Amino acid sequence: MAAAHAAPTRRALLAAPLLLPSFARAQGGTYPDRPVTMVVPFAPGGSPDIAARLIAPGMSAALGQTVVVENRAGAGSTIGTRSVLTAKPDGYTVLMGSISFMMAPLTMDPVPFDSAASFRVVSLLATVPYILVVRADFPARTIADPTPMPPPMRGS
Repeated sequence: MAAAHAAPTRRALLAAPLLLPSFARAQGGTYPDRPVTMVVPFAPGGSPDIAARLIAPGMSAALGQTVVVENRAGAGSTIGTRSVLTAKPDGYTVLMGSISFMMAPLTMDPVPFDSAASFRVVSLLATVPYILVVRADFPARTIADPTPMPPPMRGS
C-alpha cells in the first residue's frame, strides 16, 4: 500500500514560515506593523496547538512581529473558528485550522458559518495520524481479528 502523502518532517513544518514574506508583500504597505494572532480553536496541548507553537517563532522571525498563539476552544472548534471569521479581514488574525471546521455541516444544525465560502486554506502544515488503541491484554491484535466481546455490564 503506497502512501499518498508523507507526513511533513519537523524541518518542513518549521520551514513553513519562510512562505510568509510573500504574504506580507501582497498586503502592501508595512504589514505587519503589530502582532499577529494565530487562533487555535482547540484546548492547549493537542496537535493543532503544538503545531501552532512550533511554527509561531518562525512566523515571528519572518514577519518581524510577534505571533501570539491564542487557544479558543469549544463547540467542536467553531468558537475559535468563528472568532477568526468575525475578525477584521486584515491578516492580523489567522486560524490554525484542522479538518474539523469543514466537518461542521455534518455535525451541527444550524452551522454557524459556511466553511467553504468563508475560508481559504493557504498551506498544509502537517498531517497527524489517528490510531485505534486497546489495552495490551485485549485479545485482538488487528482490527480484522475476530474478538469475542464480553457481555455488557449491568447498568451500562
